[in-house]
Amino acid sequence: MTETVEINTTEETLKISALLAELIGTFLLAGATIYLAGVSAPVGMLGVGFVLVFLVIVFGNISGAHLNPAISIALAINKKVPWMKAIAYIIAQLIGAALALLIFHAIWRANLDANIFRYLSQYGSQMGITTPPTSASDVAAFAKTNNMTVAELGSKIDLGFINATVAKGTEWMTLGTEILGSAIFGLGIGHAFYAENKSMWETGFSVGFGLFAAASLAGSTAIMNPAVALTIGAFETKGSVIWAGYLIYILGTILGMYIGVTAYRYIQKAALSK
Repeated sequence: MTETVEINTTEETLKISALLAELIGTFLLAGATIYLAGVSAPVGMLGVGFVLVFLVIVFGNISGAHLNPAISIALAINKKVPWMKAIAYIIAQLIGAALALLIFHAIWRANLDANIFRYLSQYGSQMGITTPPTSASDVAAFAKTNNMTVAELGSKIDLGFINATVAKGTEWMTLGTEILGSAIFGLGIGHAFYAENKSMWETGFSVGFGLFAAASLAGSTAIMNPAVALTIGAFETKGSVIWAGYLIYILGTILGMYIGVTAYRYIQKAALSK
């Protein structure tokens, strides 16, 4: 007989274990996104999807494994979770994302000199650099000679810390793809929370592959998670209008997620009523 699992967080009690699950899960999801963002698109997206499958299976019976403020809000609007619980989850998710930003940025910075040295040793001649640094310890002096900081040098040769700022002139297109991607992802979330008699594996894969399907159809600019957007710098302004990141990766994501979750809820309700 197939083991079934119910992701249900409608109960009013709020446990510390659930908040820790949301914090740790969001931290790991954001960290995976950082590490896999530089990988070729299909492989990177699939990798993040599998990480999400793992996290849903591990934390689903503890907190529901929202790991995403847009999911918590969409479920609260649909009265699947109480608003106070959704708000508490969102705070835990944002703390997890902020910790991922601090820790993984520190790891990146600690290894930056060595990474730049390896890169310039291999590709420096192709870039027209006749006197590259001779060791990792010489990178700072090399950068200063070229009127740059080490971080600026890393960014110049595409070794900068991940940054997903919205390009100028693409704000409305990016908003559209974010809404579309979040709505597709929301269908997978709706299945996880509203479908009956699900196996534990089915629940995890509906969420993880829902993210992969959404990213595949909406494109690489779709983040579909405001907490992860915080971690990868999507709210920073770089040529675009200052409100673009907030409109796209908060309001756009929430709207799309609500559309997807609600659509699945009503489709499921109509199917069961027959």
